Amino acid sequence: MKRLLLNIVLHHSACENTFESIRAGHIRRGWSDVFYHYVIDRNGRIHEGRNINRASGRRLNSIEICIIGRLHIRNIFPVQHESLLTLLGIIKKNIGIFPIFGHNFFDRTICPGNLDIKPYIEFMQRKEDAVTISNENWKDEIMEKGEENNLITVGTHKATDKAEKWFVLAIANRIIERIRNLERGK
Repeated sequence: MKRLLLNIVLHHSACENTFESIRAGHIRRGWSDVFYHYVIDRNGRIHEGRNINRASGRRLNSIEICIIGRLHIRNIFPVQHESLLTLLGIIKKNIGIFPIFGHNFFDRTICPGNLDIKPYIEFMQRKEDAVTISNENWKDEIMEKGEENNLITVGTHKATDKAEKWFVLAIANRIIERIRNLERGK
């Protein structure tokens, strides 16, 4: 059964843990899965958490997105920012356009830290930024985009392949290197 979605709530983890350790911590609390629907790790990888049609707590009509990091101490990494925009574009195209709030809008908390949500609110309101990813072939389209950007060779990698940690880190390091080169003007 689909639930009525009304908004997106942005969080930060307030720690530098991994997605897997956050999920394990939530399960240890007695929850069936990680609280968040999506989690963006330090390398910009978007993890799917709780099923989008499942809700918990007081915000039964929200899409919950967590950015891993101590965003009360540091800024969002550029790769996380880009991944969040990508995720919002996918949500916009495939689910709909929603208002965006920080966790601190609903509760007395510092979450989502120093994250400025205004650019994401503006992004969500612009129709031209919807990411065109069809529901059936979105993984293949991501693979093709990775090949276009010289991140992978599609002929040797399938969308359903499990990635070794070294491979994920190699891709993340390539992305970080490219971002640094762009920042240096190379």
